This record gives sequence, structure tokens and C-alpha cells, in this order.
Amino acid sequence: MEKAHHMCQTSDMSDDDRYRRFNLRIPKDTFERLQASADARSHSMNAEIVQRLEASLPTEDQEAARQSFEIEELNVLVAAISHEREMLDYMINKQHLLATPPKEGAIDFQKMRLAALEARYAIMAAAQGFKVDPNDVLKLVWD
Repeated sequence: MEKAHHMCQTSDMSDDDRYRRFNLRIPKDTFERLQASADARSHSMNAEIVQRLEASLPTEDQEAARQSFEIEELNVLVAAISHEREMLDYMINKQHLLATPPKEGAIDFQKMRLAALEARYAIMAAAQGFKVDPNDVLKLVWD
């Protein structure tokens, strides 16, 4: 009998080694919604909460992928800002090279587009821990 009991063990770690207990206070309406969701999916309340927490906490691989995506988005913004700057330069300084001169308000609109891209880039760069030159967001500042 003891041999059969030993064979049923799947791990040397006990539940105390794998889990940690703690008390949780949540609003009653949140509790009721969680309970209803757990009941609907035939889960225990504990399993429902653990599953939701796990889904909301990224793994290292997911975090690395997110950061990689954000860096790529910064690269796309750099290209877009460079293009918009070039277009603005043509509209202001090289009108003679354009097939038709810019219409009234086009230069102001182009400036707004460029400012919006630069603002987005500055926000995203700051979120990644980069500092940008206030006079030119495409120039990073190194301390």
C-alpha cells in the first residue's frame, strides 16, 4: 500500500512550496461578478482569480516582445518624421520643385502633422527610458 501511495506523488514539491496563501479584500460586486464567471466556467473562485491574474501579468517573453514592438514603432515614427520634415521643407523652401504650389493652409496642416508625430515619438521614447533633445526629438540625449 505504501508503494502505491509513493507512486501517486507527481512532484517533490508540496502545495506549501508552490503556493502562497493570503487574504484578499475586494468589493462585494466584484466578488459577485467573479463568482458568476467562475460558476459559468465551472471553475473554483480561486482558479478564476489565478487565471485572470496570470492573463494580466506578462511573461518575460511577452514583455520582451512588447518592448521590441515599441522600439520598432519608434523606428517607424523616425522614418515618418523624417519624411514629413522633408515634405515641409519642400513646401516652404523648394516650392519651385513641386508640380503645383501648396494650397492655402497646407503648410500649417503639414506643421500640425509633424508636431503630432514628434509629440508621439517623444512620449514613446520617454516611456522606453530615452531622453530627447527638446529642440529636435530625433536627437537622443545621453547623460
